[in-house]
Amino acid sequence: MAPTDFQTPRKPLRTEQQLSPPPTISPPNVPDIVVSPASPVIDPSKADFEEGYIPIALLGDGTYGEAFSALKKDIADVVISKLLDGEKPDLPHSKVVVVKFAKPDESGKLSAHLASEIRMMKFVMKDMSHKLLNYLLDAHSSGEIQWLVTPFCSGGDLDRFTAAYPDILTAPFIWHAGMQLMQALVYFHYGLKDFTSYAHAEPDSWPSLIHNDIFLRNLFIRPQKSGNDFPDIILADFGISKHVLWTADLKSLDKNQLEDYREAIDVINELRKRSKGRAIDHDLTTWVGRLSKMKKGSENILPVVRKFIEVARMCRDKGKLPMHPKVVAALKKVDEECMKNALEAYYEQKKAKEVIVK
Repeated sequence: MAPTDFQTPRKPLRTEQQLSPPPTISPPNVPDIVVSPASPVIDPSKADFEEGYIPIALLGDGTYGEAFSALKKDIADVVISKLLDGEKPDLPHSKVVVVKFAKPDESGKLSAHLASEIRMMKFVMKDMSHKLLNYLLDAHSSGEIQWLVTPFCSGGDLDRFTAAYPDILTAPFIWHAGMQLMQALVYFHYGLKDFTSYAHAEPDSWPSLIHNDIFLRNLFIRPQKSGNDFPDIILADFGISKHVLWTADLKSLDKNQLEDYREAIDVINELRKRSKGRAIDHDLTTWVGRLSKMKKGSENILPVVRKFIEVARMCRDKGKLPMHPKVVAALKKVDEECMKNALEAYYEQKKAKEVIVK
């Protein structure tokens, strides 16, 4: 039977509230810097975080929390000092980070999702290192103070990135996104780094993990150093992930891990739909069908995923073109504006404190 062009998603892909970025205003006396005001200190978590960091701009606001871009104050101190001395220091774009804060529920209690994510990343995933998994830089979780810091991905999430730049949705890009998502999952589930040697990170002590929340808003875009290459697709958001410890739960582990792959297939199908005919590829259609038919258990999943990654890499490289110059320029601009906004916000804070002291 000939494969259908698109597999029907098993469930609607979720979306979160999308907010416009905060307004920008032009500051006096600071050349070449665009201002974006820091977030107001309105709760203990933000007050604690702002002891060492500068919030820059709101990135996302969802049911359980909100996220801001941010910069460490000690890094900003060095750069601002050089600017005030008339120097032109290199702006450390790679030092911009993301902070997540928990939101209170109707009873006033903070959502448990952030505390759960901190535990997962700080203790369970602490030794996990893979370029396609988001990782922890800093965190605080004690009572009413909860915040988590991870690297900043200047492309934002895959949902909004592909909505802003739909022309990137070619068959080679979708092969690339599917390949990297599967690579991240087999490492997350099994510690498998390399299909050539079947080398595992820690085969005897790898935690039994389920992600539980794979969709477009939890996949992030990190540009490659070359700029023209497809960006890396980063698997993030471990707030409802599970570390399976009990024997009763282990019985359903294979089934729940298979569900992660089903959600990954939904992501691939959604990207194909959004391409609106730009990504018609019969081989991709066939492989989506094969992935959809996988049965639970590593002995069934790994051989299929291994072959998919092999084919995906070949199909991506065979038809890949450089990213559109507008996309490359936009990603670079985001990096530059985040750094400038951080420095300006901090500079204004320092000026205000000096006035108060005087």
